[in-house]
Amino acid sequence: MSGAVNTGIRHDAPSPDVTPPVFADLDGRRSRRVRRATIVLGPVLLAVVVVWVTTAGWQGPLAALGGVTRDVLAAVLALSLLRLAVVCWAVWRRPRVRGVVSGPDRPAPVTLIIPAYNEEAGIAAAIRAASASIHPVDIVVVDDGSTDRTREIVEGFPDVLLIRQANQGKARALNAALAVARTELVVMVDADTVLAPTAVGTLVEPFVDPGVAAVSGHIRISNRAGAVTQWQRLDYADFNLERVMFDRLGGMPTVPGVIGAFRRTAVLAAGGVGERTLAEDTDLTMALHQQGWRVVHQPTAHAWTEVPFTHRDLARQRYRWSYGTLQAIWLHLRSPRTRGNRLNRIGLPYLLVFHILLPLAGPLADLALVLALLHGDAVTVGLWGARLAVLMASTHLALRLSDEPPALVLLQPGLHAFYGNLTFAVLVRSIVAALTGTPVRWNRVQRQEAARTPATG
Repeated sequence: MSGAVNTGIRHDAPSPDVTPPVFADLDGRRSRRVRRATIVLGPVLLAVVVVWVTTAGWQGPLAALGGVTRDVLAAVLALSLLRLAVVCWAVWRRPRVRGVVSGPDRPAPVTLIIPAYNEEAGIAAAIRAASASIHPVDIVVVDDGSTDRTREIVEGFPDVLLIRQANQGKARALNAALAVARTELVVMVDADTVLAPTAVGTLVEPFVDPGVAAVSGHIRISNRAGAVTQWQRLDYADFNLERVMFDRLGGMPTVPGVIGAFRRTAVLAAGGVGERTLAEDTDLTMALHQQGWRVVHQPTAHAWTEVPFTHRDLARQRYRWSYGTLQAIWLHLRSPRTRGNRLNRIGLPYLLVFHILLPLAGPLADLALVLALLHGDAVTVGLWGARLAVLMASTHLALRLSDEPPALVLLQPGLHAFYGNLTFAVLVRSIVAALTGTPVRWNRVQRQEAARTPATG
């Protein structure tokens, strides 16, 4: 496959940097009411606190606050224990080998799709890794209006089909590639994804089950210099652990954009890759669940990706993820309930509890420790220590499954202090943006050209 294709351009298409209108029913008069309530609520709460402190003194409010935060800490600990028990069960019951097939039953060749916008730093490495795949692939790169050397670099690979379009966003780039794909199975990866040679072959093996529409792979981090990237090694290991859990329970809410395989007909029947949210991978996965398909995980399909290496870039990325996830949850909570759909029974409740409510409660649980130390409350200090121990046990399990050094678990306290507060901040900001109609931009992450090959150790 070679050559370049120019797609028809809709110049009136919305900018990919503008928030998709998922929270449309908060527009107009309702949006104005929310803004007014937001403006009024702050002063009212402040007045209540002032009156409380004035009438009861500092000791009364502090004692009450200590009781509330201790209750929150106990609830957080209970939920963390429940999650640890479930993931341990899922790991113990997971299939050791998932249906390896060969000969005439082996899945057909696949189309590998790489959307790219200003990806000159890493697109060559991504293409070389894809070309080294043991499983036969047709590589399609969609240049989404790049202004750097992305197009020229891709044109240097004669076996790659290049599609060029004006900058319309990642979802439209993926849909443009789906329109020209010649195979039923497609693998979608990011432009900084470096695939293992065996990744595509193992990723498509679960499609021997006709009820499977999507498969997620196992993600590892390629750039590992600095504390921010080291903390994300723990974070990504936990993501992989969650997918192992969902593979057993069902209802996996996200096949990540870094590496995922799909049935083309199932994606098209679900309306293609949606433009309604800033988390198009989560929206697509949930849409497939709503169509009655199964989504599974393939832990032996490895891919390396580059992660943000500065605090600012990490916060911007997680803000977009957080807002996009809120959009997807809002959309699919209101979708018709498909019979046997485990997304509605497992995936969405899990996201609401463990990705929204628990992070929002995190600072209150940490405040309980501060107040306990001030008042000599050994029970609360013990509860907080138990919570940290549960987090470290879960992290240790995740690291073992991700072939990461178990000693990295010693970074967990630092991750908890840094990442917990960051997650709280971006969640609050996302919720406020959703309620007030504040536009959210894509916010590209700066790339490190040096981090282009899989790291070891």
